[in-house]
Amino acid sequence: MDALENQRSRNKLIAPFDWEWKPKGISIKVGQKYFTKDWNPGSRRDQAEWYLSSGKQSVDSGEIDKVGCIYTVQGLEFDNVGFIWGKDFKWNSAEKRWKFDLNFLKDETLRDELSNISSEDAINIMKNIYRILLTRATKGLGLYFLDKDTEQHVRSVLKI
Repeated sequence: MDALENQRSRNKLIAPFDWEWKPKGISIKVGQKYFTKDWNPGSRRDQAEWYLSSGKQSVDSGEIDKVGCIYTVQGLEFDNVGFIWGKDFKWNSAEKRWKFDLNFLKDETLRDELSNISSEDAINIMKNIYRILLTRATKGLGLYFLDKDTEQHVRSVLKI
């Protein structure tokens, strides 16, 4: 059965902190193309509708087209998740270690926090953020990487 046709299937798009948060029509560049999605459901009513939307209803209502971040998905589980792995947290293949890039972080609070702690602590925080984002799916997870070295590293670790 198609995940979108199953009336109980909850499918979501999620992404890290690489884009400015705007409630309507944020343009996200994926590869060479842009797509426009609403970002982070704003009001409590909007969030509840986004959380609960499922199946064909989520497509018909447009809820499937909203992108959530850690603040909207933390502690929740969804059936299927499409995750865009940004450029804020990348694998450096030359150094064989994770790196974070403050230039890509659009969340000012997080950017300020990471700039005032050790690099090791900042990397641990970023690992935790990505771990949370990557574990929201209970049935299927689709990954799209904006950085090829990160994609290759994650694929090697996951053996896919």
